[in-house]
Amino acid sequence: MTGLFSPNHGMNKPDYERLRQEAGFSWRVAGSQDAILKLSGFPQHAIALDPALCIEAYRKGRPLFREMWGDGVQMLAVATPHISYGHINGLGAKLTFPAGGEVGHTRSMAPSKRALRR
Repeated sequence: MTGLFSPNHGMNKPDYERLRQEAGFSWRVAGSQDAILKLSGFPQHAIALDPALCIEAYRKGRPLFREMWGDGVQMLAVATPHISYGHINGLGAKLTFPAGGEVGHTRSMAPSKRALRR
């Protein structure tokens, strides 16, 4: 049989090698910091506030990630915690790190306005 299915793969299994070659695009799957946090058991706010815990999260989480996914999913690079609002923090807004949530910022723009006036 020709087409999407290969006789080498049986009637019900697509010929993935051929489909990949003809797709016209490529894709990949990679790990994320959220996966490392879940596997290591560390909350996001803790690794953002304590560099030693951030290091420990990767040391604990990366081997568990590899054990779970093998080489089929690209391992993420070690990185600092994902913190949004760095731009507004640079202008004086305070960042918040709530337990069980993602980083946020204070609503007051007064420090930012003062910084812009300098």
